[in-house]
Amino acid sequence: MKTMTNLLKTTIFTFVLFIAMIGFVQAVDTNESDNAKQALSIRYDHLACKVDFAAAQNDIITKYIGENIAITSAQEKVRSDLTQLEIYKNSNDQKGFDAYVQDTFKNDYKTLDKKIGDTKKDFKSYNLTNTSREAFKTDLKAAVKTYNECVSAKEIAMAKVAAKQYEHAETKWAKDIEQMKKKNMSVADVEAVQAEMNARLERLKELIASGNSTAIREYEKEMRSEHLHLWARFEEGRIKGYMKKVEAISGNDTRFKDLKEKLEEIGKYTAPGYKFKEGDADRVWDGLKNSTRELRETSKDIIKQRMETEKENRKQVNEDRKDDRESRTSNEQERMPARDGKRGQNSSNPQNSEDNTADGVKV
Repeated sequence: MKTMTNLLKTTIFTFVLFIAMIGFVQAVDTNESDNAKQALSIRYDHLACKVDFAAAQNDIITKYIGENIAITSAQEKVRSDLTQLEIYKNSNDQKGFDAYVQDTFKNDYKTLDKKIGDTKKDFKSYNLTNTSREAFKTDLKAAVKTYNECVSAKEIAMAKVAAKQYEHAETKWAKDIEQMKKKNMSVADVEAVQAEMNARLERLKELIASGNSTAIREYEKEMRSEHLHLWARFEEGRIKGYMKKVEAISGNDTRFKDLKEKLEEIGKYTAPGYKFKEGDADRVWDGLKNSTRELRETSKDIIKQRMETEKENRKQVNEDRKDDRESRTSNEQERMPARDGKRGQNSSNPQNSEDNTADGVKV
């Protein structure tokens, strides 16, 4: 019984460790927070490049053609938008920043850019000398060059932040995999995802070193579209690894059947090569979070049941031991010499010895 008790204690302790380790990527640690701040700052700077470019073009138009009130008015609106975005950036309000860009800045900048484009398109209709016309073109080319350099620098800076984020993810994944290995869990699925992440990271580092902002921009776009899918695949593999181990320890508890079916449904969207469509990412993340919660709760219930069983077993053992003691005491009393119905008399008394001998009882 002692061996069984120790085994059950070990099983329960292992379950407690699993519950502590079964988690989901929710908390944002210091590294992720710092990277997010840097990324938001670079995004702001990238938009500032666009606003400055528009301002430079407007200055050139004013210089050679004359002030265009419509352009100036639209420019002031965009500059005001940038001021608001700076407030969001300084307060690290990414949601507010994103919403304002989407709902306000994009439309205002599109209006400004169209007005500038229409004016440049018609510059031949203005009474410009050939010299002024060539100077106008030259100044515009210089403005474009400055803008491209500005944007290129920001894209490379953003790529470096992305590389840091991927490196941080790879480090975290490596720790998760090491923990799983220590618990003798299957890590084939998660290691496959980790290998894909490493390959993408190495390629990104090569492009950063090359300084080819165009190639970086295209590759980052590709990575962004696949990043959530990689994370989902890793988390799915991790949850499955823990579930298999916990299920085995629990004696293949039937409550894992429903959880398996849910993970199989998620697997339709996390299969290698599948491209997330609209709504898929949210559907998968919600499913993974729910599966994690169910796995934790099921493990807790199993622990509770095992502890209750252990309590009942200990109670039964104590009762059995009590019965054994009482039985042994009774047997010992029956084997002891007795006189006149009394047991436990001192057998060293000569009289007692005679009486006992007379009764035919050997002492």
